[in-house]
Amino acid sequence: MNGWHGEKGMSLVEVMVTLFMVALLSSCLLGGFTISQRMIKHAEQQTRASSFAYQLLENLRAQPCHEWQKVITDTEKGSHVFAVNGSEDAGKELQATVRLEKNCDWPGLYDVRVVVTWDDAGMSRSLEMITIFNPALRG
Repeated sequence: MNGWHGEKGMSLVEVMVTLFMVALLSSCLLGGFTISQRMIKHAEQQTRASSFAYQLLENLRAQPCHEWQKVITDTEKGSHVFAVNGSEDAGKELQATVRLEKNCDWPGLYDVRVVVTWDDAGMSRSLEMITIFNPALRG
């Protein structure tokens, strides 16, 4: 008495092999989603840091001329450095250092360097933005 006469279906071994292949494919896809999620989070933090640095540079450009006189006086002695903590909009974990130095090649111009640092999953990350500024153009 053989039970296989005219019956259709899959054996237990075929079902187990199929389930194994589906599980293997699912784990690969899940790993890809995890990596992409981490990369998206890193890109988001880098974008926020870039926006924060840009906002600091714009705030410096918007200062009136009489406020720049103190900065220029300090910069003549070397470099003028100040630290800025993150804001509610940019993120509290962001910290920035703004350094103004007299440009050696072009008199009257100042190099402005903004370095934003933050902690990303236990690793220290940073972003640097550099520009040249002419305070004489301030009104």
